[in-house]
Amino acid sequence: MSRRKVGARDRGLTPQFKVKDYLYEKMMRENGEDEEIGYWFPFWGPFLLCSKIHPDLVKFLLDKSKKNRKKALKTEEENSSWGSLVRTYGFEFKNPSVWFNSKFSKYISLYLEAAKKYNPNSFRHIIGRNPELDVDSSGDHNIIWRLDKLWVNFQSKTEYFPSHTHGGDLQFCITLQIPKEIQEEYLLNSNRVTSEGPGTTQWNYGEERLPFCIAQFAKLTERGDLMIWPSWVNHYVHAFQADVQRVTLCGEVTLYAE
Repeated sequence: MSRRKVGARDRGLTPQFKVKDYLYEKMMRENGEDEEIGYWFPFWGPFLLCSKIHPDLVKFLLDKSKKNRKKALKTEEENSSWGSLVRTYGFEFKNPSVWFNSKFSKYISLYLEAAKKYNPNSFRHIIGRNPELDVDSSGDHNIIWRLDKLWVNFQSKTEYFPSHTHGGDLQFCITLQIPKEIQEEYLLNSNRVTSEGPGTTQWNYGEERLPFCIAQFAKLTERGDLMIWPSWVNHYVHAFQADVQRVTLCGEVTLYAE
């Protein structure tokens, strides 16, 4: 397959998902100042938010992940999440809320605000869990979040993640490291129609191959990319052949209404 040029904002996207304009929400920084964060989303079923993490936070998370991985290897705590079938290794952080929540809170707030615009009834099921609240007055309630799990995946040559879902209400994934060799391999071996290819993450929803229906979304994420989506959405990550390592930080979040 011949090499093709792909714009920085369009890499790893099918034609109908190319990013033309970012949307913006005003979020609060750790120091209390306002900050506008850009995001976009594919036009399909579930609300899957795509944004960018600040480069300083990406570096902090990658350094912390590699440092903790060395400790895990020394104590033999690192193991495969998927058993002997898939050799994708990683580890789960212990008590991550202490240091992670304050740095990441604005991105969860971004998802919550954007989800309201995507579907005003997005949190009706969350409100319904609290017997003291009126589901029909959803606009009057505050949605709060709890970080349930935070883990790092170190994906190497020929390794992949099979189709799976997660617990909680939301799943997020931050790409901390994706070497240029994977991007080059993708450009040479990806599917021009679906964007599936080496190193891509793919989300599936609904019935496949029905007319007038988009049932999947695939993207080759870049360093600093943040993806947040409902935890029940089926997704998987394709293997690559380059002798490099892809590093992602992932977490599960549960929502509550008050």
